[in-house]
Amino acid sequence: MSTSLGEILNGIDSLAYDATDPRMTGFYNFEAKKKLYEVLWRTQRQLNRCSKFVGEDEFLEEHLNQQMIEALKGR
Repeated sequence: MSTSLGEILNGIDSLAYDATDPRMTGFYNFEAKKKLYEVLWRTQRQLNRCSKFVGEDEFLEEHLNQQMIEALKGR
């Protein structure tokens, strides 16, 4: 079974929407947020199993720079 990156990211975005939907109860929102935590923890475990690759540090640094730019823009 192969799932595309787009499908995975869409699933995460869907969970985030459910976790922040102001029309729903906190109980419903929290269930979605717990699922986001599960995704985070599972992903972190799998990343910890991976080797370090050439260009990885630069890739991560660029991501942090983009996050900083977004934060400064107020997003």
